[in-house]
Amino acid sequence: RQMCIRDRINSDYNSALRITGPNFTDKGELHHWFKNNHPKIYKKYFMAQEYFNSNKTNKFKNKMVIVKPIPGFAGLGVKVFDNINKVPNYINKFKKPKNKQYMKNPQKWVVQEYISKPLLLHERKFHMRVTLLGIHNDQGQNEVYMHKHSLMFPAKFKYNSKSLNMNIHNTHGELTESHEKRLFPRDFITEYGKDKTDLVNKQLIKMLKELKKAGLFQFKCFEETKSCFEFYGLDIMITNNFEVKCIEMNNKPGQERFLKHMPHLISGLLDLTLLNKTKGKDYKKI
Repeated sequence: RQMCIRDRINSDYNSALRITGPNFTDKGELHHWFKNNHPKIYKKYFMAQEYFNSNKTNKFKNKMVIVKPIPGFAGLGVKVFDNINKVPNYINKFKKPKNKQYMKNPQKWVVQEYISKPLLLHERKFHMRVTLLGIHNDQGQNEVYMHKHSLMFPAKFKYNSKSLNMNIHNTHGELTESHEKRLFPRDFITEYGKDKTDLVNKQLIKMLKELKKAGLFQFKCFEETKSCFEFYGLDIMITNNFEVKCIEMNNKPGQERFLKHMPHLISGLLDLTLLNKTKGKDYKKI
């Protein structure tokens, strides 16, 4: 469905951006770049993360960690550990599932400090996928917009910090039934009230503005066109004291799964691109 929509858009805009700055869709480079270039922003909005190296894991001693392969896809290979010393054996023995041919063999692994006290939705851990729209216009300017609705993906089982069952910890959208997906801010207000919802939303916008100001969203069109756009998916988690944390960004955010829940995703895109409006329905400029 996503490709059909794109194929119908055949004006000045093509759906293709070329990242020219730090590759913010690489879960390793995103953290590495901010840690080295903007440590204050990194400490504020990110959980500690390192490329896996058995000689550099002391900082995670006595901490719960989550391990992720690069490149990653659909949450495959992601695993939680309560002891960093168990990680090398897991990585060395890891083999991609035979029935998941679309998954590439991991080239690197990252180890990230686990959010031990996440905010819960109906007693289950969840993450939120924020849809971002990047536009490079024919004046050579970059613009970033955030869709005002975001999807929340709860885990299958109720949260239990003492269990390592991945059905408790894995919140990937592929594992969440359609009827269990929740919409932010609508369903978040129901669970936590308007004040807490506004607090999270303001933090999210502030974080994106700071990331943009720091030079994160740098992109251009490919040579075939002067104006182009692309969707990105920002995954965030919220701690139990309502602090927003950036987990990763994706260049394949899976809009086809969102259209049922976010019907204005495409209409807003048309406003900002084909119709050249300064404001798109349900989009906020960052």
